[in-house]
Parts: sequence; C-alpha cells; structure tokens
Amino acid sequence: MVYEDLQAFGTFSPGDIGIQGVKIELLLNGTVVAETITKNDGSYSFTGLAGGLYTVQEESPLAGFFDVTDTDGDTNGKSTISVALPPGGSSGENNFLEVRVSTVSGMVTEDTNNDDKGEDPIAGVPVTLCKKDIPTDCVTTTTDNTGGFSFGGIVPGTYCVVETNIGNYIDVGDSIGSNGDELEGGSVDDPNKVCFVVVAGIDTTDIVFVDELPSAEPSGAPSSAPTTSGTISGFVLEDIDDLGEFSATDTPLAGVQINLVLGTTIKTTTTDGSGAYSFTGLAAGDYIIIEKSPLPGFVDVKDTDGDANGPNTIAVTLLAGGSSEDNNFLEVGFSLVAGIVLEDIDSDDAGEDPIVGVPVSLCKKDAPSNCTTTSTGSTGSFSFGSVEPGEYCVVQSNIGDYIDVSDSIGTNGDELEGGSVDDPNKVCFVVVAGIDTTDIVFVDELPSAEPSGAPSSAPTTSGTISGSVLLDDDEDGNFSSGDSPIAGVKITLMKGGTTVRTTATDGTGVYFFSGLTGGDYTVLEDTVLDTTDIKDADGNANGPNTIAVALPAGGLSEKNDFLEAPPVALLKIGGFVGYHTALITDGSFVGPIPSVLITLKKDGAVLKTTLTDANGNFLFSDVQPGAGYSVLEQNPTTPVRYFDLYDSDMGGTANLSNIGPFMLTEDTLTLKFVDWKPGAARRLSEPKNLRSQE
Repeated sequence: MVYEDLQAFGTFSPGDIGIQGVKIELLLNGTVVAETITKNDGSYSFTGLAGGLYTVQEESPLAGFFDVTDTDGDTNGKSTISVALPPGGSSGENNFLEVRVSTVSGMVTEDTNNDDKGEDPIAGVPVTLCKKDIPTDCVTTTTDNTGGFSFGGIVPGTYCVVETNIGNYIDVGDSIGSNGDELEGGSVDDPNKVCFVVVAGIDTTDIVFVDELPSAEPSGAPSSAPTTSGTISGFVLEDIDDLGEFSATDTPLAGVQINLVLGTTIKTTTTDGSGAYSFTGLAAGDYIIIEKSPLPGFVDVKDTDGDANGPNTIAVTLLAGGSSEDNNFLEVGFSLVAGIVLEDIDSDDAGEDPIVGVPVSLCKKDAPSNCTTTSTGSTGSFSFGSVEPGEYCVVQSNIGDYIDVSDSIGTNGDELEGGSVDDPNKVCFVVVAGIDTTDIVFVDELPSAEPSGAPSSAPTTSGTISGSVLLDDDEDGNFSSGDSPIAGVKITLMKGGTTVRTTATDGTGVYFFSGLTGGDYTVLEDTVLDTTDIKDADGNANGPNTIAVALPAGGLSEKNDFLEAPPVALLKIGGFVGYHTALITDGSFVGPIPSVLITLKKDGAVLKTTLTDANGNFLFSDVQPGAGYSVLEQNPTTPVRYFDLYDSDMGGTANLSNIGPFMLTEDTLTLKFVDWKPGAARRLSEPKNLRSQE
C-alpha cells in the first residue's frame, strides 16, 4: 500500500488513507521486471513471481508529497523496500508513507502614507524560512517585483519566516499584529518575524511584513511602484469521458502543483478541491504557467493555449491591473489491464490450472506494432500498468504443444477483432480513463493421448528462429570474430503485422523463439542505448534492425544477427552568466546572475533547458558530438531588468543572447554571457540597441 499520513504523525497509523495512481516498480538484480500503479485504495501487487531477492521501488518524489517512511525502516531510503521472496511464497504489507506538502507565501509592502498599512510592494527583500526548533535549518528567497515571496514543498511542522530590512527601511509591523506572538517566544512582537504551524496540505499564504522609509514629513502619496493588482487563474481538470477536449463533464483535480514563471519561478501554488488555482498581486508582464508533470496516475492531454509550447505550459501576457482566467490544463487517468492464462485439464472447455511463461502482448488496435509484452507468472496471471485510454488488443502466444480452447470474449465473435469468427488468442476492448480491465482469460489445453476421431486443428509448432546482437568492437562494419555480445536487448517477433513474442538477448548476446508454426515472420531489434545500428543479417533491405524470416513448418532459422557500432563518448557544454554595471563590452563582469534560463538548441530545435546556479554557472551533460549547436540566454527581468552586453562569439553574430551555431568535438565549458545591470538613472549615451530592448 501507499498511504497518506493525514495526521502527520510520521509513522503508520489507523488514520492513514491510500493514495491512488502511484507508480511502483519491481526490480530483480537491479533490473525492472514489472511495474504497476496503485489502485483506488492505494494498494498494489505483483503476482506470478519466482523466488528471489526483490526490490520494491515507489515513484519519488511524488508530486505534492514528501516521503515519510516505509516498512523496512528506511535502511535503503524511504521509497525502497527489499523483499526476500521464497519459492511459491508471498510478501505483504510492503507499505510506503507520504505526507502532503504545503506552500508558505506572503508579501513585503511599504507604508507610503504613515497609516501603518502597506500600500506598495518592496522588491529584493531577503526572506528566510526556518524550522522553529532548528533555527539553522533554513531556506532563503527574495521578494519579486510584486513584493511577493513563496516557499514550496514544505512538510508539516512549526516554522518561522524572518524578513531582513534593506536600505533605509525600518519596521512597521507584520501579519501577527502588535499584541505579541506566543510562538515567537516573547511577549513583545518582533515585526520582522512570523512563526506558525504548517498543517499537511494546507497552504499558509497570508504573511505580510510592512516597512517604511524615515521621512521628516509624510508624503501623503503612494510611490511609483508598479501596479500589482493583476490576477492569473485557471483549473486542472480530468477528462473523465476521454473526449480529448475540455467539456462540461470534466472533473476537478486537487493538489496539483502550479508554478508561475517570469524569467524564473516567482510563485508556486496547488489546486484546491475545485481544481482551481490563482496568482494575485501581479504586475504587468509576460508570464508562463507550468503544471507539474508527469502527474502520478495521469497523462497530459492538452491546455488552453493549444499546446504550442506543450500540454502543461501556458503563456500569458498580463496587462497592468488585468485578469487572465481559464488558463486550464486537462489530464486523463491511467488504467490497469490484467488477466490470466489457464489450462483445461478435463476437456470441459473451462480453465483449471495456471500456465506459466506464456508470452502475452498488449497492442494498440490501430497500431498493431506498438506493443508491450510480458509473460505469465506462477499463478498464470499477467498485467500491464499505466495504460492510456483507447482501443487495445491483448494477444496470447501458445507455448509448447498447447492448443487453443477459448478466451474471455467467448465463441460468438468479437466485433473489435474485425471478424465474425472469434480468435481464441486475441481479446480486443476499450480502455476507459481510470477504469481497470482485469477479467481477461485465455484457456488452452494439451492434445489428448486418445484419438478424438477427428483431425486436430493444432498446427505444427516445433519451428525455431534465433540469432545474436553483437557490438562491432573492431569497427570494421561487418560481422567478424572481433565482435562482442550485447546482453539484455529487446527482440520482438511479429507475424502478419502483429506482435506474437518478445524476448531479450542473454549473456552471450543470443536470442531465440521456439515452438513456432511455419510462416512469414519479422524480427525487430529494439534500440540499444548509446549505440548505432550498422547492419543485420538480411542486408538492411528493410533497415538495419529488421529481419524478414520465412520459416517452414518445423524448420530452424539461425544467425538472424544484428550489428551495433560502439557508443559515442558524450560531451558537456557549459559556461557562465554575469553582469556589469558599466557599458563595457570586453567580457569583464562585476558579479554572477543566478536563475537565468539557458536553452541548448541543435539545428534550431530545443534540446534542453537549465537555470544558472548561485554562482552564475550552467551545464548541459550527455551531449552528442556534432554540428549545429547554439546556446541562448533569456535576459532576467526580476528583480531588475538586464540587457545584452557581451557573449563569447560577439564577433560572429549580432545577437548577444545567442552563442553559435558551433561544432561540438570536445567538452566546451567556457561560454560566457555578460548583461548590463542599469543603475537608478539611465545614461543619455546609452546605445540604441539596449534602449530598443525595452
């Protein structure tokens, strides 16, 4: 089970409730052998297992939650459980405990008219969140141009938020008031400190600090701070009817994390019980709303800006004091597909005993080569997790001398299979969002030793197809004695456009399919990580990872081999973003700029994005060698606006926010961008290209 620690006790207790849609993986010797997602009650199970030392791994981090503990005592982490399973045995109560996280946020405002209330935002104020009983366990941020600050992913407990005055500002008050704050530990209120209790899943968003500038005479007028009454809002909805479009039947999804980005993330919130979220107190600007993805148990469908930038990202241009509503995201739930393969041992056309090791494939009905294959376990059962809505077919492949009896559709034909006569090895059905299909049954039998008086309908099934996957270590481009085997490569066997079997190469690089009838087959090699397809045994007539095999009845087809080129050494691209306070274009700088968005492109297409660290550095790892790379910087706009001043190839391009295109043949770690940070007064001699960026 995966439980939510509703009362935040930090241990398993009767008040815990199950969490649906959490991905659970089962590993054996470090390799994932099965996966599933938790059901409505938070439960999960893996069946048909041989004895062995297994590892159960929970998806982590789980969006909106924090790992608390698991039942093996956290010796190997809070999301991993070791299980020693005896042959034929069972292991229950392998449980995980999660607690909902919360957001702590507020504002720092200026009292501009001496009424002891805040009217205008103060940007750039350091604000620190600390655990009350561990005052050194802190995280710090600064207020944005709306005066807002936010801390996300906060676990339950008692905390204090401490504001640090900047410049000549002095304290007026905080949101606790002036009557003292018991949690602060004193009878006199500290106007720079607010202490409070965070309850699991409940945000604390009403913290306000008020400061003022000393003045001989009150000005009686607000400052020229930007208007910050803008609002951005929307919903996260579940496409319960699987229409693929927003509709009146969609239902809300609560607890989904939403980030608001203005150059960098400035606010974070989660959807409420109605699926709604909102950001208030915003200045005008070009914002980006990002929904946390992937959402456990769901797949992104679309959002309201047409997916131009992906189904979980919405761009919003907000006018001063304006409101942008219905910035919505649509999700659809995963489902589980499961069943069993049984043997009819008494010729009554019903299954009694499980059949182990039967290959079973789940394929999309309109794309029969898009399949996932598993094998039945010791109970004869099989399952496929994280299945999206759509039309599917499950195809069973007979093993040994077994012949077909029936499947769970019966003998009256199956409309979805496309024919009037039922195929006893194939079941087609519709997966509805969030609803499991778990009643699929295939029944086979062994031919009787006694003649039936009629010829058997079972074809000869003694044919075999085999081969190897090899690494071209001597780089001669041909199969040779210098090649070495590659283990663990997925190989798929197809017949008539439908997947019939899947296997993987063993430690010697060999694969084989036995118990086959005669016919025309296709052998497909899956992509091998970090290698390149060179050729296969049929001469690449249909590609270097596809072999056509005409297998006679009872025949043997060997040396259906695939050859791979050795892995290419991956490289790194990195550099630095800094600022200067003078209009100097020699690459010198005063200091670093953190949290700058950096984009890596190849041939104009976005490959990766990252943010500069606290020292202004950025790094892209695992990059393939080649030409056409470019690196782009997005000028920060908060807490002040920066302007292009210098980049590493300023002699080769007029765009000072773009380095490239360039050829990557070795690690390139010295790229540099320098931006101009304007002072309080604008120079009259400021270059036109800088003024134009406003």
